Amino acid sequence: MKERPSRRRLVPRDLKLKLSAFYWLWVVRVGLAVLPFPRVLALQQRACRKNGGVAPEAHYGTWFERVSWAVESTDRFVPGAKCLARALVGQILLSQRGISSDLRIGVKREEERGVRAHAWLESNGVPVLGGDPLDQYTPLSSTGTTNR
Repeated sequence: MKERPSRRRLVPRDLKLKLSAFYWLWVVRVGLAVLPFPRVLALQQRACRKNGGVAPEAHYGTWFERVSWAVESTDRFVPGAKCLARALVGQILLSQRGISSDLRIGVKREEERGVRAHAWLESNGVPVLGGDPLDQYTPLSSTGTTNR
């Protein structure tokens, strides 16, 4: 696995990706707070259609790592940015590179909390964001983007 960029060694493309993740996390987080989910999802899918090119197949893994790093390293600066907001933003960032992905939402039963929901992002069946042990969740829905 490649080393993730540190704060001291951010190259311009990583800084741009991190700033984009920060921006989209705020937009999505505020949207989830004030709009019904179907409206947020429609706006997010619109943002996904505005892709910026196609990443070569060989570099998909690298983009998955970079997008995951960018979202996870900025979510602490956005209050309430939970798994759903992170997955929605990850999908936007991947689509900007022409990489299709699927937003998954699932549930699991916990004794102490009852039913727990979780959102994660997959591309070609590979989890990109949402590191919980996903085999514990029963998928309820999937929303994908196609950029090919």
